[in-house]
Amino acid sequence: MLTSEGADLFGLEGRGRLVEGAYADINVIDYDRLELGAPEYVYDFPNGRRPLGIQKATGYDLTLVKRRRVHARRASTRAALAGRVLRS
Repeated sequence: MLTSEGADLFGLEGRGRLVEGAYADINVIDYDRLELGAPEYVYDFPNGRRPLGIQKATGYDLTLVKRRRVHARRASTRAALAGRVLRS
């Protein structure tokens, strides 16, 4: 429900569910190590600062996007990128 309701709210078809034919991006989380860091502003957008900044977290052991590993144990894999920005 956490992901499907958000996907439905924003009209993202084929997202937010683990069903055949869906995109099925997956996070494997270690809840004992899950921790949210302090927010920080970064200046990596073409016009300067990101509007909401970034906030790093620990406890995410694995992220799969389109069946490719894009993050594993605190390290990004350069072979696969996470995707693109979704615009309304």
